[in-house]
Amino acid sequence: MNPKNVKDEIMDAARHLFLEEGFSHVSMRKIASKIGYTPTTIYLYFKNKEEILGNLLEEGYGLFYAKLKESHEAALCRSTEERLFDMCEAYIQFGLDQPDYYNLIFTENFETNIRSIENSNRYHGFLLLKAVVEELFDDQTFVMNGQDRETSALYISNSIWASLHGITALLITFPQFHWVDRDRFIQIHLKSMILGYKMLDR
Repeated sequence: MNPKNVKDEIMDAARHLFLEEGFSHVSMRKIASKIGYTPTTIYLYFKNKEEILGNLLEEGYGLFYAKLKESHEAALCRSTEERLFDMCEAYIQFGLDQPDYYNLIFTENFETNIRSIENSNRYHGFLLLKAVVEELFDDQTFVMNGQDRETSALYISNSIWASLHGITALLITFPQFHWVDRDRFIQIHLKSMILGYKMLDR
């Protein structure tokens, strides 16, 4: 029995159960039953369901941050505004490619069930986005109006994050969302969002 394969099976089963039934309704016994193992076998790899959840969150954060970082680095030769657009597109694409992990780390807020994961890659992803927003203030693509650079960037970054979560959650929750071309819809949403910030407080 390959330990890595068993751990992956346990985490896959737990991820599905946490999303289907809610963290509080899932027990180690239920996870074991889903994959045909005894609870004793599960405890050989994880001490409790909180540890399983912690591993799932870290894995999800890692995939998410890697997607944003890859987009950021690929666009370093482009304008800062184009880099922001690409990162926003990468955020949405992560959700579409990994809907279970997206719901796990962003929608269900399962992190409140365990001790907060400090210095997580979810937060690193936000800081990466915020750094690009700060550059847009530096080159005056975005304009400050009575606030310092740090405060202005924080407000705009939070606003972008909220907007991205909204469209991503919509597309995941309603996969049949085909009233218009999905990719074109995403492009229009992102372009109008960035244009709005460029016009803000002018």
